[in-house]
Amino acid sequence: MTSPAETLRKEIESDSVYFDYFENKSIEFFDELVDYGIESLKQFEDSYQGQHDSGADFAESLCEDCGYLEESKLPMFIQSNIDWEAVWSKELRFDYFEVDGHFFCSNF
Repeated sequence: MTSPAETLRKEIESDSVYFDYFENKSIEFFDELVDYGIESLKQFEDSYQGQHDSGADFAESLCEDCGYLEESKLPMFIQSNIDWEAVWSKELRFDYFEVDGHFFCSNF
């Protein structure tokens, strides 16, 4: 019998969009995704937010992608002093999670 993690791994590796990024991931990586509730390619696609070096990098990227920094018209000297690690650890980590440098939304 195939485990949910093995099934998820096969689904993701069969998708040409994700194959190059996830073909060498261990079964433990997929086990952890299953532990978070991701059991299908659809759930994976709905939750995947990309690869980032840290929670701080993810927080800044998310805010940039959403246009928050542009729309706020904050001067660069203020933007460059935002504590992105605090944004990640005190705000975003409740709605997102990280597995091996890859970030996912918990609400999929």
